[in-house]
Order: sequence, then structure tokens, then C-alpha cells
Amino acid sequence: MRRFTNVKGFKIFEVSAAEVKAIGGFGICDSCNKLSNIGYIMPVLGSYWYCKKCYDDWDAHSKFYEEDAEYEARMNDRWVKIFKSKGIIEDL
Repeated sequence: MRRFTNVKGFKIFEVSAAEVKAIGGFGICDSCNKLSNIGYIMPVLGSYWYCKKCYDDWDAHSKFYEEDAEYEARMNDRWVKIFKSKGIIEDL
């Protein structure tokens, strides 16, 4: 797993299919419904896991709104706790 902030300012988790399965997912993109080895969780969207193509499509059209920052921070903290509870990440 890799965590980063993209150019637009969104917090992003890059998560393998094995890691998403460890937290209860299936490794199936929530946008196109295709299997993927790597996907992206965007806390600003909540619980969606997108494949690379769908993440790139979303990123191309997304816009960061400051009023969403508090929600994104809460969801980011939620994901960190979930990953920590499964031993996927130690500390960020």
C-alpha cells in the first residue's frame, strides 16, 4: 500500500487487490466492475475502490472543494484505522 496526496490535493491510498481483500473488499473496481491487481481509495469519495483507468478518469475530472476537506480527513483517518487493524500499515 502506498499513500499520497495527488496534484489536486486529494488524499489517495494505492492498494493491492490482496490488501483490499484483507479489509473485506473483492478487488473489483467500484466504477467499471472489472478485476484489478491495484486500485485506489479516495477518502473524499468514501469507500470506493477504483482500478487505475477509472481512477485516472475520475482524477481528470475531479475538483477539490475546500468544504469537503473535513469529510475527507475523517474518512482518511477511518481508512488508516482499518489498515492498521489488519496490520497493513504501521504508522503514517
